[in-house]
Amino acid sequence: MYQLIVAVGGVCVCTPPELCPPGHFYSRETERCELCPRDSYQPIAGQNFCIDCPGYTQTDSNGANSSAQCKGSFNLLLISRPGRDGRLAYDVRAMHAVLN
Repeated sequence: MYQLIVAVGGVCVCTPPELCPPGHFYSRETERCELCPRDSYQPIAGQNFCIDCPGYTQTDSNGANSSAQCKGSFNLLLISRPGRDGRLAYDVRAMHAVLN
């Protein structure tokens, strides 16, 4: 349980949340350590959040404790069609629809 008690004189007596290991975060909702969800990581113990993987990378499972576990790449998807002049044209609207 997370408690905050302020004594006379402004001295804080706090019961800290459970010290969660790397790859976990403290959930105030469940009042316990939870694994970082897929596509995030937490390298530092005792945190109450996880960090999203950068860019187009992802983790293989829950509980990552390092950004090195965020891996992968993305393939550039190009949707093309013949243009009015017979040359190749890229359909940006179609690409946007597929990617979003």
